[in-house]
Amino acid sequence: MKKRKSEQDTPNRLTADGLSVREKAEIEEATEELKKELTKTKDDLKIAKDEMGADMSDLIERLTMDKEVFEGNCETLQKENDELREELEEVKEELELRKLEEEELKEGEATSENTDVAQLQLTLKKVCADFQRDKVDYEDKIAALED
Repeated sequence: MKKRKSEQDTPNRLTADGLSVREKAEIEEATEELKKELTKTKDDLKIAKDEMGADMSDLIERLTMDKEVFEGNCETLQKENDELREELEEVKEELELRKLEEEELKEGEATSENTDVAQLQLTLKKVCADFQRDKVDYEDKIAALED
């Protein structure tokens, strides 16, 4: 019977650190479970970080492409705006010359010489405007080639 008693006492026997064998086994088992949970949580966190990093990279890439498209559109619109302003100036100048011609005709002072001078002024202004527009176009093309 003594043998049985000592076998029964084994789970309740104290170890060197003051815990019973059963308590120590339970602690070790709980520790192992916690280690497994910790490892799983670390793995899940790593996967989540990788996915989030990939999503952020995709988002940054899309935003960068959108930015480039918007910048291109802005440049195009700016050029169109500049061209329209030039055309508007040309039309204003032409209108001004036409008004002067009309006034001269109304006053009866218009001679073929005055009309020819007005036509030459208008033509000269158009040539100058065309030259400026061509100059800007060539400068833009040179800048694009340098990039």
